[in-house]
Amino acid sequence: MKNKVPCVRIGGGYGVRIERIFAMANKWTFLIKPIKNLIIEEMEQTKPWVDPFAGMHSPAHIRNDINPEAQAEYHLDALEFIKQFDNESVAGVLFDPPYSTNQIRTTYNNHGMHTNTCDRSYQRKIKVEINRILQINGGVITCGWNSNGCSIQRTKRNIFPILEKTRFLIVAHGTTKNDTIVTVERKIQRSLQ
Repeated sequence: MKNKVPCVRIGGGYGVRIERIFAMANKWTFLIKPIKNLIIEEMEQTKPWVDPFAGMHSPAHIRNDINPEAQAEYHLDALEFIKQFDNESVAGVLFDPPYSTNQIRTTYNNHGMHTNTCDRSYQRKIKVEINRILQINGGVITCGWNSNGCSIQRTKRNIFPILEKTRFLIVAHGTTKNDTIVTVERKIQRSLQ
């Protein structure tokens, strides 16, 4: 049983898969081996997957990054990129935005500072668009420092939760680095508006 990771399933229905593993940190999230493996497994046989913050190593089929030097087909503001897609037109979204202004400076060479891409209200607007463009049974993989994912809930406007969390991967990087938390969600119903 070499490096066998125990898996815990909780909740009703499909359950939730929770894993924790150690891996060295990397400024390019998708090069961290357990994260890369999870993404390949979740993306398997579904297209297209899009990435509004692609960086340098995104495995998405349609990639965007505001940095013109990034390996991406588009170099737009992330919100404008996501707004281009029709309702329920994508199989999945990789969502790995910068989570601090320091990360914008060091990883993204200050690209994205003008819109403050790590701002909560900006990211919420992107999450609303992600929910709109995602097909039923489509997936969202969010990487960050929390497990909130891309679910949205606004009862005043009758927009109900439409994403169900199915998997969490906690990647520990040692005592001096924050863990990376990968949240996998599936769209289970349309929003009611």
